Amino acid sequence: MSVKECVFLLIIVICAFQDFIQKKISLIWIVMGMMFGIGLIVCEYVNGKSFRISDIFYLIPGVLLIVIACVSSQVGLGDGLTVLMLGLYYPSSLSILILVLAFFFLYIFTLCSFVLGKTRKNTQIPFAPFLLFGTIGGLLIYA
Repeated sequence: MSVKECVFLLIIVICAFQDFIQKKISLIWIVMGMMFGIGLIVCEYVNGKSFRISDIFYLIPGVLLIVIACVSSQVGLGDGLTVLMLGLYYPSSLSILILVLAFFFLYIFTLCSFVLGKTRKNTQIPFAPFLLFGTIGGLLIYA
């Protein structure tokens, strides 16, 4: 596992626990994660990696969640920023896999909770823990 993956996992673990307990994510962890991710990208380009326009596409899922967070109360801004941070660390194919797995785990949890009567339609469910599970699953599948 690379340093890049370890740093993202550490940050997503912190964000997942915070989101699970407080139902919000501290901006300081996201900013630190983004700064480190941007620093790694700059180092890669300085060391000879050429810029491709497709590198910008890694950020699209996060940007879309931020837009959804701005127009809907169902998605938090912290969730969108966390997914945006995900795009700084992983290529788009792995980012999409992680998101699909996260939404799949969220769907299963929500369906089970709803059937068991533990949640209602307007219950807020933290997304970062599912993003953590999606990241672990994505890394295991992608490896």
